[in-house]
Amino acid sequence: MSVCYIVPSLVFIVALSFMTSSCEAKTTVHIYAGQIKKRHLRSYGVGDVDMKDKTSGEERAGSIDPKTIADLLQADDIVSALKSHGKLDVLFARLAQDENAAKEIVSKLSANGKIIENMSIIDKLNNARTSVNFNQKLTDWLDTKTLDELVSALRAFRSETMTHQFREWYYTIGKTPEDLSAAIATIKNENKRKGFGALAFHFKMFVQREENNAKMAAENAAAI
Repeated sequence: MSVCYIVPSLVFIVALSFMTSSCEAKTTVHIYAGQIKKRHLRSYGVGDVDMKDKTSGEERAGSIDPKTIADLLQADDIVSALKSHGKLDVLFARLAQDENAAKEIVSKLSANGKIIENMSIIDKLNNARTSVNFNQKLTDWLDTKTLDELVSALRAFRSETMTHQFREWYYTIGKTPEDLSAAIATIKNENKRKGFGALAFHFKMFVQREENNAKMAAENAAAI
């Protein structure tokens, strides 16, 4: 069950055209198709030899330095202090793993009657806390934490993170857009369910491109 601490997540609208034109066949034939595959992988930030995750170490949420927490809590302007650390999504994902620290940050953001003024930041941090502490396993291959991370990637225009996950779903474990939509449909929280709908749409677009490119590559190879 997904839980929000203070207010429902703010509704966001994202229209991301993040996948550049590629030429990879699902079943590669002849040398021409192989060359197309390599160009396609490079266009998505994936190497020719393998498909290692290109998400930077900074984007992977690890533990947060206690000194960072202390500096944030002692700052005169907590909002500026938070923003000085770069991407809030990354910082909040780390803060969320230390519940006591997260509560203190929320308390400081709410102090002196500034809860309304800082509500968007409080909401973002609480969403991260929900993702970490109330992760819901939807299927044997998907949970809400993964979806939350993809939503963050979508909002931050991190196309490589999304493409890597889409490739894993489609090529490695053979999942379809219908499978993703069915898994999302099991989420009881309506706001969460609707928010994840954008991911289902982009996964569908990804699969359509892959299928079209596979067909094109096969036709071109056959014409050689």
